[in-house]
Amino acid sequence: MPITNANSEVEESASAANEVPPSIPVSDWLVRRRVTISLVGFGILAAINLGLLKTKPLDPWNWTNLPTVAACLLILGGLGIRSWAAGTLHKSASVTQDGPYALVRNPLYVGSFLMMFGFCGLLRDIPSALFVAGPMVAIYWVTTLREEKNLAHWFADDWPSYQRQVPRFIPKL
Repeated sequence: MPITNANSEVEESASAANEVPPSIPVSDWLVRRRVTISLVGFGILAAINLGLLKTKPLDPWNWTNLPTVAACLLILGGLGIRSWAAGTLHKSASVTQDGPYALVRNPLYVGSFLMMFGFCGLLRDIPSALFVAGPMVAIYWVTTLREEKNLAHWFADDWPSYQRQVPRFIPKL
């Protein structure tokens, strides 16, 4: 009969409590590579539009053109939201519930999408933006579900009420 140490059992159970719940391998692959997939996808779109289709992008300094202003505001707004969220995030310490996290559970992703649509607007490529939106939404949806599953596991006391009170992507009016 093996001899066990009470402290080692406590350490093992504490270690098990911090483990990430299992997930589907495809979702793991998408989650780990979402930034690369986003950058490569947008880079390919930019290359197609600028190189093959010879699309002339909007001049980001022409603030008299309404589409330019709208695209730049999306980019700056997305960057601002991402910066605010990154500066507020209490990663691994607790469920962040202040700043932009009081409005939506995923402000970093909201900011990323605003920036993506802003850059597509500057490239005058709304059809491609809509085409890319499908796969991007799918990737970030899987990522969000995975992250929320982990947060529910790690912060079992705080997560359920936060999840009930704060919408995932679109703030309550």
